[in-house]
Amino acid sequence: MNVLMLGKWPNNINGGVSVHTVNLFNELSKFSELKFNMISFGDEKKVIKKGRSKVIIIKKRKIYHFLPFLALLRLSYEIRKIDHEIIHLQGFNVSPYLIYVLFLTKVKKVITCHGISSKESVAQKRLKSNSIHYKLLRWLEKKKLIKRMQLFVSVLN
Repeated sequence: MNVLMLGKWPNNINGGVSVHTVNLFNELSKFSELKFNMISFGDEKKVIKKGRSKVIIIKKRKIYHFLPFLALLRLSYEIRKIDHEIIHLQGFNVSPYLIYVLFLTKVKKVITCHGISSKESVAQKRLKSNSIHYKLLRWLEKKKLIKRMQLFVSVLN
């Protein structure tokens, strides 16, 4: 089986989601019948290999912040190069990973939810609960996310 995981590969493992991501990669790469790959954006372009598995880190460019469709195009390009039957999305913050999984692929999808992004963004004062961004995020969470996933895993504190 070929699995592709999309999410943030940590520069430093300091707890939280990064521990789960690294542990998942390390453990799943031990299975000979499984080919497990991950794609992430990071500070520098690199590939980390372990057995049949690898992490592909795409250099995050400043322009992606202003023109996010370029990040989506770059991600799509990398995904097309990898044979996969399942996509596993780590988290569901609004990102190129989420947009790709929701709208641009037809393979089986799994999402691991580490929190409710919209609610956390309001609590941390990154979003206002009456903003368009918040309303769009809530719409994605309620209407699109759950309906388009074959498996939804919740890891909440």
